[in-house]
Amino acid sequence: MLLLTGSSNLEVAAALGTNAQMRFLGSGRLTVDKFGSFGTNVGGTAYAGPNLMNFAADDAIDILQFGAAGDALSYNAPTGLLQISNGASQMAAAGS
Repeated sequence: MLLLTGSSNLEVAAALGTNAQMRFLGSGRLTVDKFGSFGTNVGGTAYAGPNLMNFAADDAIDILQFGAAGDALSYNAPTGLLQISNGASQMAAAGS
């Protein structure tokens, strides 16, 4: 488990494993270098990837090289899966 405490910053190039856990304790920041490598089957219903826990209003996730124009959020409450898409057909996902 990776803990983001206080005002810590964790930068991740890729996280393809499904057992990775990232817990926010304080105002942490997660930076994802390659959104397409943050889990497997990104953008699909079979997404599997890192679990983000205790994410709160004072926390942040920076998704590098992901355009914000035309972005849309899709959240599945029973599974805790948040998927983000944009007008350039880019997809990013994170689980809770």
